[in-house]
Amino acid sequence: MRVEYADYVVSFSDEAIEMVPTLVFEKVDRDRALHLRLACSIPGYDVDFVTDFDVNWVASLLPDRQIVLKRIVQASVDELAQTMWTQLMRYAPDRLAQKELYRDGDFFIVPEETAAPFLQEELPSLLLGYRLVGVERLRNYQVKPVEPKLYISLRSGIHFLEGELKLNLDGESFMLADLLKQYRKHRYITLSDDTRAVLGEGYIERLGRVFQPLQGGEVRISFFDLPEMAALNPQQVECQEYERMLNVFKGFNDLKDTPLQEVKVKAVLRPYQAEGVK
Repeated sequence: MRVEYADYVVSFSDEAIEMVPTLVFEKVDRDRALHLRLACSIPGYDVDFVTDFDVNWVASLLPDRQIVLKRIVQASVDELAQTMWTQLMRYAPDRLAQKELYRDGDFFIVPEETAAPFLQEELPSLLLGYRLVGVERLRNYQVKPVEPKLYISLRSGIHFLEGELKLNLDGESFMLADLLKQYRKHRYITLSDDTRAVLGEGYIERLGRVFQPLQGGEVRISFFDLPEMAALNPQQVECQEYERMLNVFKGFNDLKDTPLQEVKVKAVLRPYQAEGVK
């Protein structure tokens, strides 16, 4: 294959693009049965782009007038479909409900009595393992994935930081203690309109590990957990010492790439001694 475009330099990358498992919520029909379809897709592209056009390569135009071609690693949905079928069968309340489940290869029709508990219990783990398409169609089940927004205001202590943490879910604010209590009991958060907001499981676990709830709704965080807090991608952090402390941690993380300055010692430093000098 040869690609030419204006005066761009074309190169082939050794890095391949992995297709990701994708769960498509096709529709909820008049009987409230949920229509599901499994696929493998490339993030950023339409779910059926690769299969519809039999695409094997993706070309990316870079700012420095380069075109980089990456091969697509095709994936099979057969194993995913069988796993999904096993999960759905487990959530059917009885044998009659199991018989009402329908499967045609990677396509499923799931009656409401099975779809409701399946979504309630499995959606958090599906968020971790699948690209989800068509989630807006789950409104009939009062379930929807929600992207949390985190707002933090901290003041310095001796060995830790204390202050306020507010988590915004779909326009509603929650205190950390209330959020963790509800999530650990139900695996979802109930919004004011009774919609069940589902958050990524890893996010909530990290939130509960990094922040310690205190009386009066405040939270405490150790200095050593600040990099973990940064990984939660807060929308806003009010703390005078925050950037300085993050730079301290960044300095430690960069030690392995830092060249060792000349040491005026008549000895060969052991590795841990060289790290100490840095």
